[in-house]
Amino acid sequence: MIITITPSRQTVVLLLAAGLCLLNACGQRRRAAFFQVRAGQPYYILRSPDRTEAPFHETASAYGDQFAGWVSLRERMVLKIEIAIFKEPAPKREIANFLGTEIQSFKASPNGQLRTMDLQTLARRPQNQPSVATLLSPRQQRLRVHRFFFQVALRPVGEASAVLLSAGSADEIERLSAMVIQNPGSVCGTNMPNCTVFPAGCSASLGMEVVLNRKPLTIPWGSSLASVVGQRVSFTIHRLHRGRFFPLVMDWGDREALRLPLLPGDSIAW
Repeated sequence: MIITITPSRQTVVLLLAAGLCLLNACGQRRRAAFFQVRAGQPYYILRSPDRTEAPFHETASAYGDQFAGWVSLRERMVLKIEIAIFKEPAPKREIANFLGTEIQSFKASPNGQLRTMDLQTLARRPQNQPSVATLLSPRQQRLRVHRFFFQVALRPVGEASAVLLSAGSADEIERLSAMVIQNPGSVCGTNMPNCTVFPAGCSASLGMEVVLNRKPLTIPWGSSLASVVGQRVSFTIHRLHRGRFFPLVMDWGDREALRLPLLPGDSIAW
């Protein structure tokens, strides 16, 4: 005797659901769960977990347009300001009259505001020379979007200087940036609340915070992986992607591959 068992509607639904789950799991396994460096001509390529690819020189494009001369300060990025102080009165600013350097560093917080992480001032600073602590106003520090211009020609005098432009929103920073390029004086004039022009004798530079062997480390913006790992061929590196850390896979013995630019938050260990 042959007995035929007809599955119930509920059983069929459960079987279909289980099959879909298995297919989804297989798809997840096929999807790359890592970054990968691939040798290419003429550029080395970084492939992201979502399979998008970018040559090394474009891996930091989300942070700004370096060819146009600006970078946005995102979380874990650092702005370092240094100003040289000299004796007064002195005919020239030369080493014999040099008193020292004042330094202030700011780190971009998750909400975009700039927080002081280091401040070094001189007790014997002449009163007619500005302190580094007064260059960036508290109001500007509290704004949530910041863009650093490496060099802006300030008309009508034609002098070039680094500039920090700040705004309360992404739309506002785009509008102000266009104005800075077309007419810097309209945004970066005297006592303008959204702009700091770094004066002569002052240097401003960008850095970023990475994690090395579980400890935070500030390195210059644009640093490569090779600048941190040196000649090592045994180490690991993880990078953030959409809120998660993924390992980076590469040929550790390929010195060209180690030219990979580091980004804020990269975690390296050996």
